Amino acid sequence: MNLKRKHHFVSQFYLKSWYNNVKKIIVWDGDKTFPSLTKSIAYEKDLYKLTPLTSYQISFFEEHLRQMSLDNTSTYNYVIRNILVIHNGFNFLDTIENNCSEEIVDLKKKFSFNFLEDKFAVEEAEFSKVIKKIILKPKSKIFLYDYYALIHFFVFQLFKTPRKINRFLDVNQQSPIFKGLDFTQPELRSYTLLFIQCLSERAHTSLISRLYSIKIYNNISDINFITSDDPCFNQKFDENEFFVQLPISPKVMIELVANPYEEEYIKSMTAYFNFHKKEADNIILTEPLVTFHELEQTEVIELNKKIFENKDRFVYAQTISDIESIN
Repeated sequence: MNLKRKHHFVSQFYLKSWYNNVKKIIVWDGDKTFPSLTKSIAYEKDLYKLTPLTSYQISFFEEHLRQMSLDNTSTYNYVIRNILVIHNGFNFLDTIENNCSEEIVDLKKKFSFNFLEDKFAVEEAEFSKVIKKIILKPKSKIFLYDYYALIHFFVFQLFKTPRKINRFLDVNQQSPIFKGLDFTQPELRSYTLLFIQCLSERAHTSLISRLYSIKIYNNISDINFITSDDPCFNQKFDENEFFVQLPISPKVMIELVANPYEEEYIKSMTAYFNFHKKEADNIILTEPLVTFHELEQTEVIELNKKIFENKDRFVYAQTISDIESIN
């Protein structure tokens, strides 16, 4: 049985863009540097493990989603609801004495450890192609399909790091609505992980419906962008504003920012895009939805300093000199 215990919270395909000429990435903990393969970094054991919720906790979760208007997300209706059905099935089996055959035990373990990691792998396949295209040609034509994938990537990477998960978990632990529900720590973590999946979809669809702009920056300096174990930086997000920057290679950074359109124009463009969704890979986007820019060395160093400030524990770079440039 293949249990996925090493859960990567920064995609390996993403980090490999920082490989040097010996196929290694430089890791810096703020003190010492060392070379590494991507498979050995940016992961946490059992980070996305799902502990089955009790029937009562499942009912509470569903009501919580309804109150937050998250029960109409496709993630809930086509993914999370099926997970909860499986959780109820495991609960039923646990009530039957001597029910746990070796096959059932293996199935339960595989589901708990692998499900979210497999889901993320499928999502990575959706946007990895457009990321690679922009890295190879930073001024490539961006199609509507690419735009959807890039916004998905922003939200995907923003919500899946241990830092973000633990922040949501802390909020839930301190919330009075969870008192008296007898959550174990693994159950509350599982609850939080499932909730984040629905919340991230809502953020994704909201950004698309508001036609946020994507700015693509080509680094023309001798200093490379670094990245970190929490690679979305300069983050500002609340009900009225969403702003994130994200390096996608040593030479390219992308930025998500509100566009200057009037509300009526946004509605008309959104309606147009929705009508032509089946032709999304043929519709080319122009300014101000997608813009291209160049960055000089001074700007790159300042951005690298902000990337370093936003790290959780580690910074990743292509060369040691790129790290030394921010000291």
